Amino acid sequence: MINYLTSTFAYAAQYNSPPKYPVNVVCGGIDGGSLGSDILSKIYAGVVALKGNTTCTVNPDKKLSETTEGWIWQVITNQLHLQD
Repeated sequence: MINYLTSTFAYAAQYNSPPKYPVNVVCGGIDGGSLGSDILSKIYAGVVALKGNTTCTVNPDKKLSETTEGWIWQVITNQLHLQD
């Protein structure tokens, strides 16, 4: 969950330009959210404002190709070898 929030907010900051201004969208959701006043409700409202209210926002199904799975395995294996 932390990685998802980090990448979502990093995306908003990196691509904060017209016409969408994602930082303004996230902040508008946080400031104007009617979901509650606690911090988690505000964070959720910001994500919903940017991504929409879907049930698959955090853990979408991934159907990775064999090429992608092989690439991930290779990257992880190389990182492990570099740590030795």
